[in-house]
Amino acid sequence: FTSIPDRREMTQQQHILLPNTLSPQPWLSLEGVVTLGLGLVWAYYLLARGWTLSKALLLTLYSAGICCLALLVLVAFARDFHPSIWPKGTDIGPFPNHNQSANVFALAGIVTLGLWWRALSKHRTSNLAYLVSLLLLGTAVVVVNSRAGVLLLFGGGLAWLLWVTHLTKNRSALAVGLIGFFLTVFVFFTLGE
Repeated sequence: FTSIPDRREMTQQQHILLPNTLSPQPWLSLEGVVTLGLGLVWAYYLLARGWTLSKALLLTLYSAGICCLALLVLVAFARDFHPSIWPKGTDIGPFPNHNQSANVFALAGIVTLGLWWRALSKHRTSNLAYLVSLLLLGTAVVVVNSRAGVLLLFGGGLAWLLWVTHLTKNRSALAVGLIGFFLTVFVFFTLGE
C-alpha cells in the first residue's frame, strides 16, 4: 500500500484554501465538543443525584414525552404541515434525518414494551395505556419511513423478549410473546406498501 499524500500538499496542488485548523468547519467541531461535554455533565448530574422517584415512573415520563412527540409527527403527517420548530428540509420529524427520528421512536417503543410487560404481569390497569403508546410509537416509526427504525423496533423488541424470558424462565410467556411478535411482523408486512 502506498501512503496517502498529506492534506496540505493536496490542497496546495489543487489551489484550495483551508483554514489552519484540523477541521474544515471548526465551528461544527466546537459545537460537537461542547454538546458532548454538556451531555456528559448532565448525565453525571442525573446519575449522581439521589432520586426519590421510582425508575418505572421516570421511564413512564420518558415514554410519555416521546409519545407526545410521536403524536405531533402523526398529526403533522395527517394534516400535511411542517411545524416551524423542525429543521428546514426535513420530510417529517423533528430531526434533520428521518433515521434519527425513527431511532428515537423505536428506542422509546422498546422501553414502552418493557413497561407494558411489567404492567401486564402485575395486572395493572395502566397496561392498556402502555399498549396504546406502543402502537402510537410503532406507527410513528412507520410514518417516518425508516428501515433502520423498523429494524431497531422489531429487533430490539425481540431481543428484549428473549432476554426477559431467559431471566424469568417462563416458557409460556415466551410463547405468548413470540406469537404476538410474529403476528405484529406479519401485520406490518401484510399492510405495508
